[in-house]
Amino acid sequence: MKIFAVMETGDRYEIPDSSLLRSGQPFFIPDFAGEFRAMPSAVFRIGRLGKGIAPRFAVRYVDAVTMGCAVIASDLLQQLRSDGRPWCRAVAFDKCCMIGGFIKPDRMPLEWNVRSGNVSLTYSTESVMSDIGETLADISRDITVKDGDMILASLHPNGLILTQGSRLTITDEHNNNKILDISIR
Repeated sequence: MKIFAVMETGDRYEIPDSSLLRSGQPFFIPDFAGEFRAMPSAVFRIGRLGKGIAPRFAVRYVDAVTMGCAVIASDLLQQLRSDGRPWCRAVAFDKCCMIGGFIKPDRMPLEWNVRSGNVSLTYSTESVMSDIGETLADISRDITVKDGDMILASLHPNGLILTQGSRLTITDEHNNNKILDISIR
């Protein structure tokens, strides 16, 4: 299984499967950087093998969706970028990929409330839901996607700062269904 993170800036990177953190499990803030941010993302699960997928056929390949967050060490990432070094230490560490329970793509609500500590923001997934075809085409041009692979499409370029002792939650804005609930330690 591969996990592809696509930032709103267009940057794309791969995250190892050891990075997965399911809802209900705690996230322990690592000590190798000073600031960690959760980047709210729409998560698309691939349900079949494909290479060179045309954007119009993307709906045939995405079998489930959810919301999640890719955690990045923002200060370390900035330093690695300025030094021209690989980013993996800042974006692809263990348990940095938080995902909720999957649902069918046609049941995905278009507005979500993401809360970290005292900060609460509402995100619309409408644009990433319609852009998944282009994203999948871009990824599958270079890499064969397989059943179980995931694409995290970031919803905001800045994300939310994570602080010890807080909770990170993602809720359906209209039905108030909690899809992700992570204790930050």
